[in-house]
Amino acid sequence: MSAAQSEEEREIQDHISDSHSDDENDLDSHDVGNVVDSSEEDEDDDDDPEAIQKVREGFIVDDDDDDNDNGDAAQTKKSRRKRRAEAERKVRDDEELDEDDLELLRENSGALPAHLAEKSKFKRLKRADDSGASEGPRGLTEMFSDEEEAAEPEEEDDEQRPRQQLDEFDGFIEDDEFSEDENRDEEVARMRRNGRAMNQLAHSSIDNDKLGELYEIFGDGEEYDWALQLEEENEVETEENAQPKTLEEVFEMSELKEHLLTEEDDLIRMSDVPERFQALRKGIEHYDLSEEEFALEQDWVANELMKEKAAMLAQQTFLLEPFKASVKTVLEFISRELLEVPFIWSHRRDFLLHTYREDGALKVSKLLSEHDLWRLVELDLEYHRIYEKKLAIQNVYKSIGVFDSLYEEYIKSSRSMVELQDIHDYLSFTYSAEIKDAVFSNGDLKSKKHSKYVVYEKVRADPLYEVVKAVGISAQEFGENVSTNQKLYQTEDPEQSPEQMVAAVVEAGESFLATDDKALEAVKHMYAEQLLHDPRLRTTLRLAFQNYANIDIVLTEKGKVKIDENSPYADFKYAINRPTESFSFHPDLFLRMLEAEQLALVEIKIYLKSFDSFTDHLYGSLASDGTSDVSAAWNTLRRSAVEIAMKKLVPIVSLNVKEKLRATSERLLFYDVREEFLRKVDQAPYQPAGYSKGTIPRVLAVSNGRGERDDAVIAVMIDDEGRLVESVKFEEKLKNPEFDRSFLKVIERLRPDVIAVSGYNVNAKMLHQTVSEVIRKNDVRVNNDPQEELTFETDDGEAPLLEVMWVADETAKLYQHSKRAEKEYSDKPVVARFCVALARYAQSPLLEYIALGEDLPSLSIHKHQTLLSPDRVVQAIETVLVDITNMVGIHINDAVRDPYKALALQYVAGLGARKASGLVQKIQANDGALNSRQELVTKELMSRHVFINCASFLIIDYDESMEADGEPLDSTRIHPEDYDLARKMATDALDLDEGDREIVERERGGVINYLYQKGTEKLDDLIIEEYGDELEKHNQRKRATLQTIKEELQGSYDELRRSFNRLSESEVFRMLTGESEETFHPGAVIPVSLRRVDDRFLVAVTQSLIEGNIRRSHMLEQSDYRSPSQVFTVGETLRAAVISVDYSAFKADLSLLKEDISNATTKYIEKYEGTWDFGAEQADKKIEQNKVATENRAKRVIKHPYFRNLNSQQAEDYLAPLQVGEYVIRPSSKGNNHLVVTWKVDDQLFQHVDVVEHGKATEYSLGRVLQVGEFKYSDLDELLVGYIGSVVQKVEDMVNHEKFRKGTLDETKQWLERYSAANKNRSCYTFCYNRKSPGWFLLLFKLSPSSEIRTWHVKALPTGYSFSGNVYPDMTSLCNGFKTVVANRQRPTEHRRGPPAAAAGYGYGAYSGYGGY
Repeated sequence: MSAAQSEEEREIQDHISDSHSDDENDLDSHDVGNVVDSSEEDEDDDDDPEAIQKVREGFIVDDDDDDNDNGDAAQTKKSRRKRRAEAERKVRDDEELDEDDLELLRENSGALPAHLAEKSKFKRLKRADDSGASEGPRGLTEMFSDEEEAAEPEEEDDEQRPRQQLDEFDGFIEDDEFSEDENRDEEVARMRRNGRAMNQLAHSSIDNDKLGELYEIFGDGEEYDWALQLEEENEVETEENAQPKTLEEVFEMSELKEHLLTEEDDLIRMSDVPERFQALRKGIEHYDLSEEEFALEQDWVANELMKEKAAMLAQQTFLLEPFKASVKTVLEFISRELLEVPFIWSHRRDFLLHTYREDGALKVSKLLSEHDLWRLVELDLEYHRIYEKKLAIQNVYKSIGVFDSLYEEYIKSSRSMVELQDIHDYLSFTYSAEIKDAVFSNGDLKSKKHSKYVVYEKVRADPLYEVVKAVGISAQEFGENVSTNQKLYQTEDPEQSPEQMVAAVVEAGESFLATDDKALEAVKHMYAEQLLHDPRLRTTLRLAFQNYANIDIVLTEKGKVKIDENSPYADFKYAINRPTESFSFHPDLFLRMLEAEQLALVEIKIYLKSFDSFTDHLYGSLASDGTSDVSAAWNTLRRSAVEIAMKKLVPIVSLNVKEKLRATSERLLFYDVREEFLRKVDQAPYQPAGYSKGTIPRVLAVSNGRGERDDAVIAVMIDDEGRLVESVKFEEKLKNPEFDRSFLKVIERLRPDVIAVSGYNVNAKMLHQTVSEVIRKNDVRVNNDPQEELTFETDDGEAPLLEVMWVADETAKLYQHSKRAEKEYSDKPVVARFCVALARYAQSPLLEYIALGEDLPSLSIHKHQTLLSPDRVVQAIETVLVDITNMVGIHINDAVRDPYKALALQYVAGLGARKASGLVQKIQANDGALNSRQELVTKELMSRHVFINCASFLIIDYDESMEADGEPLDSTRIHPEDYDLARKMATDALDLDEGDREIVERERGGVINYLYQKGTEKLDDLIIEEYGDELEKHNQRKRATLQTIKEELQGSYDELRRSFNRLSESEVFRMLTGESEETFHPGAVIPVSLRRVDDRFLVAVTQSLIEGNIRRSHMLEQSDYRSPSQVFTVGETLRAAVISVDYSAFKADLSLLKEDISNATTKYIEKYEGTWDFGAEQADKKIEQNKVATENRAKRVIKHPYFRNLNSQQAEDYLAPLQVGEYVIRPSSKGNNHLVVTWKVDDQLFQHVDVVEHGKATEYSLGRVLQVGEFKYSDLDELLVGYIGSVVQKVEDMVNHEKFRKGTLDETKQWLERYSAANKNRSCYTFCYNRKSPGWFLLLFKLSPSSEIRTWHVKALPTGYSFSGNVYPDMTSLCNGFKTVVANRQRPTEHRRGPPAAAAGYGYGAYSGYGGY
């Protein structure tokens, strides 16, 4: 404690010693639970316990033990350094009170706690009782209240003010007679007021003598203590009853979610299931499967993973069965035993390996990798989603109460979502009426929607259905013929032709169809639908597409223009005949194709080359062998039905194939992203010279920010405990010799282990050079502390020069502007915060990545990561953080003390954000530290499964000097379930008998500590293989575990990560410029700005500050004899070709010659005959050349203020910033007898009006008559006023109408759906832009909430609105005309077919199959 102790703190201490001594007896009263032995395992009844005991009694030792006490020197130095740091921290803790001590003093003294002195982060929604604050215990509403106790005097003043006003009228109002209780209450209230007044007097400037006189006169109110106490108890009880019961009643849900305080979060904390598993399995209602179903899952998962790893298994066929067995076992670990991937990888490694003997030698083959374990977690979830879908279908089937042999057979064999969807569609079509009745009988009226199979239900209930049955072979029989590739069922022809049978039904007048043609079409489509919904046919066609389909890219008109040589889609612009399996080698390729298709640049065409022959084969399984006219008629109908079915089925199957390719590509890209991020995170802290790997260095981070003239150099020193020691701002410039001296003084004072350098751009290169030169010139060596006894790996054994290194700054750039940086170092400039993050990165890349939190997905990990959804990118990142965090382990007591280190706790196996924060709080409430892993159970800090998962990854350092008993194995990767095995190995290595072992175990640390004292090299004498063989005989696979135990005993938690990544030249180049070898390379064409112009050379700079040198020979053409100073000026921007690049110096040689620029190479694109459409490419190039030639022809000149020589794109760009309704006249690409008027309809919407010229005097003169459609004009002004101006006005009237919506087509449809649902008894309609044909509008309407949205088209003309063959002069007439047309089209027949004339030729497709619309 500081000597300069304040008077207030001494009073607080006195108060504690006097009034709280009784509480100290309660601190040690804890309920200690039974210790759970997690190492117990179920054993088979056949296991021989005596044989196992013999195995455990002794290892086989080769030679006598050697008394070699020499340990790992580097490890010892690392430990000494750590112990010294801990000792220094204890000294600091003794010298000054920490925040917890001060907080405890405040609480015991009755002072306001520090955490309540600041404004709460939670927003207060409401108060339980506004009448006043209770002096009793603080309730839930006060726990996070923004209102502090300091506000109470204001409440008292408010309470007293009205009472003072009433006192003035005491004699005016006659008092009523009160009961004794009422008199007592009034007296109590008066005494409370007097008490408050006395309290105020006590805190006023009145001296003690006068206060004493006042007390003598008025008393101190003690005689009414009983009444006051009774009233306070009643008030407390009332307040407790009025308090809200849940946090949701007090705080906003968004804040509760942010702080993980919802009821759902509490359930996750309490559940004995790893938190990550709970998050992944959320939404799965039936996760726990029966034994039979779980066996099916194991088979399904094993088969799926075997397909994905087919290439590996094909080369090692002997691994097929072991691989399958390994998958099944791991799936049981995940699903039944709730073990997370890190635990399985670390402690069940033997089940991931195949061990066998070959020629007497022990061989080990790897079956599953860490990636595979994460994939098994995903496959487990996929199977459960399939299972849930299957249960839903089974419920539907049970509800309709039928028996269907096809369903019964197919539901058992369905193993994918697509197959289940097939059976769902089959049931929905075949039993649509039954399903509707079942829904209605269950009372679920909301789910009774309009069925798309209504028409087919009518056919099925119609006498016409007998004709469908007479086709001669059912859809199910046909499907079985196709699936077996055998004609198991023969087709029988009826005696009458289909036309005759249909005519008979229609003539009888029993059918709802009035004509023979319509009835025959109904029969044909009904049978086609039955074929379409047969699951066997779908499966056969889908397999054919998956195995033999090819993919072509079909360019849209937009794609032909937008996709150029530098486009990200250029490598597949003319791709054809691409087999589906080829995309597995480039997973990003198909995802980029999908992205281009979404942008309307291409269309992905999936097809079978032999589709016609495939269709013929299908028809062969359906046609009859008859040769009569009747047979021919029936075969014609069957053929038509097959073609109709295939026309509908191919798009469905193509979509299935496309979805499967997308899922496969995303999966492969996901693991590519994961692998790239693993390379970033899998690196140990920078290793200080002379210390072992994993030692935390003292880092001096230096940066000059942007490196501009006014930017100072900032240096920040972070010690090996992560504390900011000093921040230095150098006033001297880099080129000033004083900077060297100042920087040298800083180094000598701070004595860092390494200097980390980075900056915002290329200007940081000068800083790196200057600092490196200071170190070299002054021969600055690393700090050789005599107490450390360091050994350096140099030729002379001397300390090496202090290293100056570039450090990756991606985390620093995100940290410097973050809220975390503002909170931690609000008084530091941004560059200083940047340096802090650089130093932390050098000390622990893992923690710096974890600390980014929500900013992690913004990292640039993989060039194609944007092709994945943000959630998948986050998942890839988190799985890597889980792997590396558990490989490194966490010192749990350090995490409890340091919030920065506690950030990694959520990635420990079994834990998550909620469980980790809960664990920290529990430890803080239980003495603030753990002495052993066992306390996690005995103190009930976590549940069983969570403990099993996380125990070995929580490190508790063992120190013999500790007062509490510790366990040496708690500082190792050894799991508590294997502690007995570790002790047995130590016993055998020390050659101790049972008696000696019992004696040693009584000592502190037991046999493990004794092994450490004698030397862990004794473990090398053990023959682990033979012991592993004996254990395997008794069904205990522990070979890998034995090896792990040995390694951990010889070096607990040794650093397993790769060494700290020193950036290569290309990586530094990318970091400081943002360019890479793919974007900046010889042959690239870039814009540059001239900085210096000389007749001998030019100096230019790129946008990324790369310096470019342009020699005299690369400036001007040989025929150009002008001086460079006459041609070029400083600041001018030019296009230059890169000749060569020096990435280390950030310099390049450039050329301005046209030949070099035109010959500049673009990115390489693989083009092979058969998979690249060279013909289409050449044709498009020719069109482009002709277009350029046309544009380069003599420009047409028309004397008019609105005429411009622009093409369509240039005209749109010209009008883009102008007002709606503005226009421009321009030449037409159709020739000189045409003009175009382009006018702005809306933002990003332009109409190009074609004007035909008649009566031209010459080719380039303006025609005497200008015609637009049927409208003719004599000059441009008349056309602009009469046509363009009138159309603009009509469009404006349309847009301003109440029925017009300005959104996109999809947004308008969504609005119409909502509006129709809200107005169920009305037909609803609206207008919107036709963005595919500007100047046209779409009229969308719904006749009822259950009907589909129909779309008609309206064109704006100078005279009105063209709709359905009529022209309406205004919007009112148009709306009335629309209603009339709808009414007229509903009258004749409900089943009119074919689109209206107004809808012809437009691709919105909502015209068929309903009432003629």
